[in-house]
Amino acid sequence: MKIIKKYFPPFLIIIIFLSILILILPKSRDKGLKNTEYDFGIIAYDKRISFKISGDKLEKVKETKPFSKNYTLQKNPFLKIKDSYYTKTSDRAKEGTELAKIENSLAVNITKPKDFSINTYTSDNKYFYYTTHNKIVKLDDNLKEIKSSDYKNNLYSYQLVASNDCLYILDDRRIFKYSNNLDFIEEIHPSSFDKAASYTNMAYSKGKLYISENLKEKNSSNGQYEGSNKIIVYDIETKEENTIELHYPYPMQIYVDEVNDNLIIQHYELYVHEDVWTVYSLKDGSQQQIELGKYRLADEELSAPFFTQKDGLYYFLMSNSILEISGKDMKEKSYSFKDFDISYPNVLLIGK
Repeated sequence: MKIIKKYFPPFLIIIIFLSILILILPKSRDKGLKNTEYDFGIIAYDKRISFKISGDKLEKVKETKPFSKNYTLQKNPFLKIKDSYYTKTSDRAKEGTELAKIENSLAVNITKPKDFSINTYTSDNKYFYYTTHNKIVKLDDNLKEIKSSDYKNNLYSYQLVASNDCLYILDDRRIFKYSNNLDFIEEIHPSSFDKAASYTNMAYSKGKLYISENLKEKNSSNGQYEGSNKIIVYDIETKEENTIELHYPYPMQIYVDEVNDNLIIQHYELYVHEDVWTVYSLKDGSQQQIELGKYRLADEELSAPFFTQKDGLYYFLMSNSILEISGKDMKEKSYSFKDFDISYPNVLLIGK
């Protein structure tokens, strides 16, 4: 019997070896920009670019290619833990949710969590937490899972917020309180919640929860829900409740400015034709509006811009400019980047 020996050409052996090596080696990490000294850093669809402010104009510092054109980073919540930023994202070519860790260099590194779908997420400036329909999960700042805890009942958690030692989950008309070690504490039913209304957004500040009432009862004549203009205030310690009435309806996301003691409130721009956000003073109850419409493009599709804040200043990433507003006196500055050919700006980082 003749034995036939198989012969593998050297180049084929090399190809097989390299293929195996690619599979077993960890993915290289995105490095972003080499120079992190900037005033503004923008992550866009077609590039990552940083700027210095020169007078009242922007001067480019560095530019590099996009980390990927398949991903869009979720604008809110956009969280900071230590010196890094975190948000939810997904690959257009794949199914399921992924998490992104963004560095000051504008480097973006993606982590696939164990869970296919994530409802909402938050941080306590040390750990990252997220919810699914049946559990809450705690991760470290490298997005490695530390612990998970099952809900007693399945939830659709609209908003997850953190205090110093507790987590609060808004599930439409009730709030679930957990320790930051994921132990269930209590279920809260604010008496101010209307059974016919909708509550989808919440913020925490100084022992109080602020919950936006987006919609109230249906209109009997046309069957459509009417917009509400209320923020429900719930004191966690005393359980007292108050209501803030805004000048404009459809409040959505609520941000807290601890420096100036303000709430910054998004109004649903598709229903509020004035295209405004409200700055509400927790000191004296005064309200002032930020008019975003005058900074939009004529043919722009309406959506909430990326928002961030630092040292009492508010920043909106518009389609071709950065809008800066002082939370103290509401003075506005606009920095145009229309000459830098940026397509679909997604995320704005403020320099150190």
